[in-house]
Amino acid sequence: MRALAFALTLMAVCVMAGTAHAWPARSTSPLNLRVAPGIHNHIILTIPFGGYLRVVGCSSWCQVEYAGRHGWVNSNYIAPLEGGPPPVVTAPPITRPPYWGLPVFKRRQPIPQPVPPAGIPRASN
Repeated sequence: MRALAFALTLMAVCVMAGTAHAWPARSTSPLNLRVAPGIHNHIILTIPFGGYLRVVGCSSWCQVEYAGRHGWVNSNYIAPLEGGPPPVVTAPPITRPPYWGLPVFKRRQPIPQPVPPAGIPRASN
């Protein structure tokens, strides 16, 4: 959870620092604005067809600003309005904390004692 919060904070700082180089674009279809690049990440909102947005940078996913919200969209569904290609931006890696599950201990099994046949008493030490 801390790593996700750190990644989102880092992304917000990068977006705020990079808005001077942002370029305008529009969506070519209804488009999901996500918290991080990838189809399995949380959807912040849906940008309607033809919605205007500011692109900070792209690779296969673009870091954008839309309606005051910052996030990531798939680069296949946006079209630039003016200017050249955007600068290449790589997403900060989202790491998961290590799994600290319950440890597995091997139980010591009791040493089996031979059972004498019925009617024979056990030897005592």
